[in-house]
Amino acid sequence: LVKLCDRLHNMRTIEFVPRKNQIQKSKETLDLYGPLALRVGMQDIRAELEDRAFKCLHPMRADLLENAIKSSSGGRKKIVQKIRKELKSRLKSNGIEDAGVKGREKNLYSIYNKIKTKHKPFSEILDVYGFRILVDSVDDCYRSLGIIHNYFSPIENKFKDYIAIPKTNGYQALHTSLLALDAFPIEVQIQTRSMWATANMGVAAHWSYKTDDDAGIGTGLRASRWLSSLVDLQKKSSNPSEFADSLKKDLDSEEVYLFSPKGDIYALKAGATPIDFAYEVHTGLGDSIVGCKVNRREAPLNVELESGQTVEIITSSKIVEADPAWLNFVVTGKARSGIRSRLRTQKVSSARKAGKFMLESELQRSGKSLKDYRGSTLKRVLDSIGVSSLNKLLTELGSGKRTGNIVAERFYSGLKIRKDTDAKKIKPVFIHDNHIEGVSVVFAKCCHPVYKDPVIAHSDTERGIVIHHKRCKQVAPFISKDPRYIPGKWAVNTKTHVYTAKINIVTIDEMGVLADLVSVFTKTGINIEQINTKNIDSTFASFEMEVDVEDLEELNNIMLKIRSKKITTSCTRLINEK
Repeated sequence: LVKLCDRLHNMRTIEFVPRKNQIQKSKETLDLYGPLALRVGMQDIRAELEDRAFKCLHPMRADLLENAIKSSSGGRKKIVQKIRKELKSRLKSNGIEDAGVKGREKNLYSIYNKIKTKHKPFSEILDVYGFRILVDSVDDCYRSLGIIHNYFSPIENKFKDYIAIPKTNGYQALHTSLLALDAFPIEVQIQTRSMWATANMGVAAHWSYKTDDDAGIGTGLRASRWLSSLVDLQKKSSNPSEFADSLKKDLDSEEVYLFSPKGDIYALKAGATPIDFAYEVHTGLGDSIVGCKVNRREAPLNVELESGQTVEIITSSKIVEADPAWLNFVVTGKARSGIRSRLRTQKVSSARKAGKFMLESELQRSGKSLKDYRGSTLKRVLDSIGVSSLNKLLTELGSGKRTGNIVAERFYSGLKIRKDTDAKKIKPVFIHDNHIEGVSVVFAKCCHPVYKDPVIAHSDTERGIVIHHKRCKQVAPFISKDPRYIPGKWAVNTKTHVYTAKINIVTIDEMGVLADLVSVFTKTGINIEQINTKNIDSTFASFEMEVDVEDLEELNNIMLKIRSKKITTSCTRLINEK
């Protein structure tokens, strides 16, 4: 409410800001603040916000439309006054003496929007004049409806009862369209005075307007419930942009009215599904949904609900994982925000499981386990790594932010033991050739050659002999031109050592995919040195890994196993080729 008042002040002083800011604020006002004012029931504020924003964005259109309205309204004044007197007279003669009958002008932007979106001519929109009848009680509302229907001809399919089923913002009224004197079309809204206060002051009316009728009690609760859902939506959103996007989608919608098994009424965006309904009732209900019944019959979770249906949500006492596919069909911001929040939590949980799997595998190589680390010992290890908790460490490890063997080394230090690294540390590797033999070499990190790869030995004055993969783009141009680049052959004993290879895996992005991949390497005894993850889009994820293998054959075998997984779309080796 404070935000709406602040925006109204901004729009009243909009001429004092640069034109660029005027356009930005006016667009925001029409997209977000106008619909928000409508949703909380502040019709007067909504109309002023929209008209000021419209005049700022399209000053010439606003002037033309305003002049056209003034020109056309002059000829209608007499018949409008005559209809108003007839309505008041008929109501009074039938016992509703204190009824107020007022003309209801459409605001400028509302007329413009109808011309633009409904493709109706200006004359057709303006010809329908609105009246508002204000009475003291709900009973008088329905009596007034019967009286005017007896006097004027109602237009078919143009009646709506928002008293029995109020709008989400608490708005209540009877709407009807009639053919009045000389077949002049009119729209009539019938309300109690407290309903009118709610329509103009919104939820604030329930604190400031005193009345004897109790029709506003349920609507006040319903409006307050919607405001509470905004707070929940903001908490579930990961950033302001996500909140604004969800709110816009929620505001820009028609509504359907649904019933819970207990008979409670819920208004949701048109196109809503049982998942939307569950989150509207309660966040906890949405988080535990596993099925539903619509009008006592089982229905799929993606079915579009229709007004008047009774929806029963089936839940599970166990933890239910959200399905990312739900985001493709839910329509309310509250449901989208709740699902996104759960998916983020599930992603952290999946990464934590993968991290634990990786660390346990590393520790088992020396006959150790995470169970060996308790109390002060665990705290000492975590402090040395620089993390506040084991869960955080495992999450970072599983998401590729930390390297498994480095973390394991810290754990070994915590127990004051040394890892047997004879099988892991890469010893000096020898190649033999007509030119060199028995020389210590280093392996190029750009292409990660492994045993049995075709290799090129590059003589470097600082590092000695550097081994590259033959197809590495760093050496390919120099093979036949520079004498420092020499074809190499592997020594026969080099298979006893371990070499680091780099691969890239693309998979379907779903919960548990990282843990599934890690398990393939662990079962074959292959260590993962490093993982870098990246979401390609909403469907696919990429995992760039550095893994330790004995030779090319072992690398090819593990890549074949990865490719055989249903979740895998590709698995390729990265050797820095052209």
